[in-house]
Amino acid sequence: MLALFVAYQRRRTRTDGSPLIELSLFGYKSFTGGLLVNLLFMGGVIGFFLVFTLYMQVGLGYSVLRSGLTGIPWGAVVPVFAGVGAGVLAPKVGRPVMQIGLLLAITALVWLVWIVGREDVTSLKMAPALAVGGAGMGLVVAPMLDFTLADVPIADAGSASGIYNSIQQIGSAIGIAGIGALFFAQTGSTQPSPATYTPPFQHARVWCRSRCHPIVQQTQTINFHVNELILTNWYISPTGTTRTRSARDPADRAGHQKCS
Repeated sequence: MLALFVAYQRRRTRTDGSPLIELSLFGYKSFTGGLLVNLLFMGGVIGFFLVFTLYMQVGLGYSVLRSGLTGIPWGAVVPVFAGVGAGVLAPKVGRPVMQIGLLLAITALVWLVWIVGREDVTSLKMAPALAVGGAGMGLVVAPMLDFTLADVPIADAGSASGIYNSIQQIGSAIGIAGIGALFFAQTGSTQPSPATYTPPFQHARVWCRSRCHPIVQQTQTINFHVNELILTNWYISPTGTTRTRSARDPADRAGHQKCS
């Protein structure tokens, strides 16, 4: 089916020039690298929340309300660090902000594995680790879209954004299926309890943490620098107004070479 879809898109490109997906976008390293990071990261995060929710409600016996309240530190911190990452850190340090976020996410997973291995697990004790994980996610998701689309021509921005969002959903589905399968394979048919759900949760977390290592490596392949991002996406027009311009615009490249 995928091969037929690609063939059909190529045919649409040749016939009327209006394919659903512009296949030439995959020729940009920053775009393909960003999609891969997005796929792996969302798979790990969404898979985490599946097994974490099951662990709290079935393993620890938390109510739905208490489980939701326990996860608040993660959700509350994400928008704060998303703003800091995209608005403050990314323009100054560039792609390392995403690597910092991934390291924070790994730290949070290791911390949670250690916490759930203890007998006195409480919502309060899990809160700091969840806050660190939310901070890591915020530093990744907000700058990642800009970095992924940095080299994409403005004319293809709609198609690129659609592909990005689709990959995000695919990654989430794969994460739920993969980590969920690993979790339930460990629990088997045993009676749900903290004793039977703690080891599977730890195994699933370790697997998810191992998925983060290739993400850190992949961020190295995203081909951009902070000055390139600024120069290729924003410029001051002769009238003094700020406008956007494609990274593939010859005028931008000339300006970049001149500045270099």
